[in-house]
Amino acid sequence: MSQIRPLVPEDLNNGQAASRALFRSLAARVLAKIHGGPPERFARAAWPQDRDAVALITRGAVSPLDTVAGAPFLQTRITDLLLGLAPGSAAAQLFARCMRLDFGGVLQYSIPHVSTRPVPLFVGEGRPIPVSQAALASTTVGPTKKLSYIVTLTRELEAATPESLSVILGRLLGESAAKALDAAVFDAGAADTTRPAGLLNGIVALTATASGATTIDTIAADIAAFAAAFNAAGINSANMVLILNPAQAWKLRLVVGYPDVEFLVLSSIAVPVGTAIAVIPEAIASGYEGSPEIEVSGTPTLHFDASVPAELVTAAGTIASPTMSTFQQDIVAIKMRTKCAWAAVQPGAVQFMTAVNW
Repeated sequence: MSQIRPLVPEDLNNGQAASRALFRSLAARVLAKIHGGPPERFARAAWPQDRDAVALITRGAVSPLDTVAGAPFLQTRITDLLLGLAPGSAAAQLFARCMRLDFGGVLQYSIPHVSTRPVPLFVGEGRPIPVSQAALASTTVGPTKKLSYIVTLTRELEAATPESLSVILGRLLGESAAKALDAAVFDAGAADTTRPAGLLNGIVALTATASGATTIDTIAADIAAFAAAFNAAGINSANMVLILNPAQAWKLRLVVGYPDVEFLVLSSIAVPVGTAIAVIPEAIASGYEGSPEIEVSGTPTLHFDASVPAELVTAAGTIASPTMSTFQQDIVAIKMRTKCAWAAVQPGAVQFMTAVNW
C-alpha cells in the first residue's frame, strides 16, 4: 500500500550510500563500454566490498531498481537517491523535508486541507457550546511526468581509476539533475502533458521592501512580509524555508551571520537574481514513480541541442542539426530518466518576491 511519511535522519545517510553505489555501478558500465567485457567484472575488481554496486549491474541497468527483490540497495526510497544524486539541488533538499508520496501503482493523490476553521470560544459553565463546521478542500498531486536528459563524455576517461570515474560521473550527472529539477520546480510554468506546474504558477508576487537604512533592515522587512503572508493564509511560518539565487543567499548569510540564521536557506542558480521564494515544507507534497533508469551506450547518433531537442529525421524528412555519431566521435552517452510530481497542497504555502533590494 502506498505510504506518506516524513524525512527521518537516516534517510540522508541511505541516500549517500545509494548514490555511491549507483555511480560506482555506472562507472563500471562505462568502463565496460570503453574496454569491453562484463561490467560486473570491473565493479568486483574495483569495489569488492560494495555488494550494492555489483547488485545494480547483475540485476539489470535499465529495469526499475525497486522492482527487483534481493538487493539491500533496492530498499532505499527514490527521494533519498535523488538527494544523493543531486545534493546541490535546492528542489531535492526541499522535497526531502516535504510530504513524500509513493506513486508506485498510484496515478495521483488527492490531498485534503482545511479551507475554513472553527473558532474555539470560552464557554461559561452550563452554557451551550457553539457549533461550527470545518470545510475541507483538496489538491491533486500527480500524475507523474518524465524528467530525462542525456550527457556525453569522451573515452579519454579510460585512463581514470574506477573510483575517480565514479566521482566524475557523480558530479556530471548531479549538476545536470540539479539544474533540470530546480529549473522546473521554481518557475511559474503551468502543468501540461509533459511537466508538473512550477511552484510559482498562479502565485502573485509580494512587493519587496524598498531599500532601508541598512541591508539587514531590508532583509528583515521582506522576511516579515513572508511571515505575514503565511499567517494570512492560516499557515504557521515557524518552519519557513527560503530559496534564493546564490547572490542573495550569501548576502543574507553574511549580513545576518551564518550561525544566527535560524531558518533553512537554500540556493539555486535556477532562481533569478533578486528573486526570493519562501515555502512551508509541510504544505508541499512530492513523489516519484519507481527509481531512476540509467542507460549507457557508445553507438547512437544524437541531436546535440539541450534547449530544443528534435527527432533525428522527422516524418517530412527534415534532418536535425547538429547531429553526431557517438561511435564515430568515440564518446559515451549516458541517459537518465525518472518520473516525478509535486504540488503545494495548501493555498498560500508558497510566496515570492522579485527585485528584492539586498
